[in-house]
Formats: sequence, structure tokens, C-alpha cells
Amino acid sequence: MNINKYPLVTVIATSYNQEKFLVESLNSIISQTYSNIQLIICDDCSQDNSVTIIDEWIQHNKINCIFLKHTINQGLFCSLNETLTYAKGKYLQFIALDDVLFPNKIENQVALLEQIDDSYAMVYGDMMLINENGDVLYNSLFSHSFGDSFSPLSGDLFIRIVKDFFYYNQASLIKLEAIKNIQFKFDSKFISEDWHLQLHLAQQYKIKGTSDIVVKYRFLENSLTRCNWIEEKMHLVIESHFKMIYALFDSEKKNKKRRNVIRDKLHSLLFALNSCKNISRKKLFHLALLVFIKSRHWSDIKVFIRLLQLYLKNIIVSKHYNSNNKEVKRI
Repeated sequence: MNINKYPLVTVIATSYNQEKFLVESLNSIISQTYSNIQLIICDDCSQDNSVTIIDEWIQHNKINCIFLKHTINQGLFCSLNETLTYAKGKYLQFIALDDVLFPNKIENQVALLEQIDDSYAMVYGDMMLINENGDVLYNSLFSHSFGDSFSPLSGDLFIRIVKDFFYYNQASLIKLEAIKNIQFKFDSKFISEDWHLQLHLAQQYKIKGTSDIVVKYRFLENSLTRCNWIEEKMHLVIESHFKMIYALFDSEKKNKKRRNVIRDKLHSLLFALNSCKNISRKKLFHLALLVFIKSRHWSDIKVFIRLLQLYLKNIIVSKHYNSNNKEVKRI
């Protein structure tokens, strides 16, 4: 491949305690059929042997890359923002160093982005899910999540992405200029960094979807995502999503259709929060009030009243249950 004919692609690879998977993941980057790549690796103060393994891999393969080694754990969001300051490519590929890229992933997605017009900022594909040992759990995330008839969407996807997060950044290729144009920064307040980036890109750009399976996504029980998405912490996840969607309100003042979808999503998140064990009623009603202040729509009052009804119902049920328990104890 004559690299001068092909735009530079920056691959940002993040590592944290992934020593078992590093070499396979890194090899999938240098085994790409596309060779004009700038590689940036960031290890966020791993407590295992990750740094040594990465250093040895770089030396053994004589790789010219940037390797950032944190001596203090700063979190994924800081790592991503730091690596972006070193990025020089026209296009950007994110990967966690336990996932695996298919060999033609970058080449095919570069070709697609080069063919379509400048209104598009991102192309995404499908993923295969594998377990810790590399065994296939699901051949297609799209088919598993949405059924075999699912057809990837393209165009103005902002409303669809507000409604739900449905694809991942590692299965995507992104125009770095678009990220710079919207002045995007990853934010630790928002747990779902993929969704956060996609929302902001989709506000101003189109997105292209394909059914190509381009990444092996490793599903680990001890991953950061799995540790956050448990019943005891679910209120924190949903509250983070609420704040992320709520932050979009001001930037969509002139688009009534988009504001309506944002409001509807916030309402559904409020009801999701209401079903969480560890959410305080005070906080829940405060969040509902925030939506009303921004939206000033009759449906906000309806939602507030419904939440209050559910709260009062829970109190009555709880008192009835406690009263019955006392009667049983007396008998």
C-alpha cells in the first residue's frame, strides 16, 4: 500500500489491567490491511504487568508509536481526552486493549468515508461478542439485540440516538475534524462515553451505518461497565444518562421536534429512576422539576403527578406490609 495515497488514521488504544489480552488486541491493530496508522497507547496505571508487556511488544515489533504511561490512575475519560491531544489523523479509531479488530476494519471504513460527502462524521458497523477465552457468545450484536431483520440506520440519527444507544465507538471510524469542530470533551459525569460522543456528533453531522462485523468485543464480568451496571449502582447510571440528555436541551432551542424527543427520553429516565432501590425521592422530584423548568410542557406536570402517585402508593403498601408483620408477630 502506498501510504501517501491514503489518509492517516489515528488509533487510540486504552489499557487498564488487561495483560491477558494485550498482545492479541495490539496485533489486530498492526495486522490491519490499512497501514497508514498513527498508534497512541495509554495505560492508566495498571496494577498488573500491562506496561511491561506493552513495552516488550513495542520493542519486539519495532513499532513507532506514542505510549503514555500514567503513574496515577486518572480514569478512562482523562485518558481519552489526553490521547486526543496527540491525534494527527484525518480519521480516528478507538479501541480498548481487550477487544480485537477484524483485519480489514479500518481499510473498509476509510474507503466508505472517503466516498460519502462531508456531512457525515462517522461510520459504524456490527460487532461479534466473545468471552474471556475468545469463545464466540454472539456472532452479531445487532442480530442479538434487535433481531435478524435489523438494518443499520444512516443519515440524521440524532433523534434515534437520543432514544437509545445502539452501537459502539470501537466499531466506528470518526472524522477527527468533526470532534474538533464541536469542541467535544469526554466527561466523567457521563458514564456512557460512547453514547455521549455519538449524541454530540449526531447533533451536527450525519452518521453512516453498515452491517459489516468489524470488531470482536470482549464481554468480561469484571469490566468497568459490568461493575457499574449492577442493581446497587443502577440509579447512578440512569442519573448520569439523565444529566447527559438534559444537557442537550439548550442547544436544541430552535428544533421543536428534537426538544420533544429529548423531553420524552428524560421522562422515561425519571420513571426508570423511580424503580431503582437507592434513589432518594427528594432527588427524583428535583430532577423532574428541572425538566419542567426547561421544557414548560403540560406533560412534565403529568409526569410529576404520576411520580408522586407512585411514591404515595409505595408508602401505603409499605405501611400495610409493616402492619401485617406486626400482627403476625403478636400471634
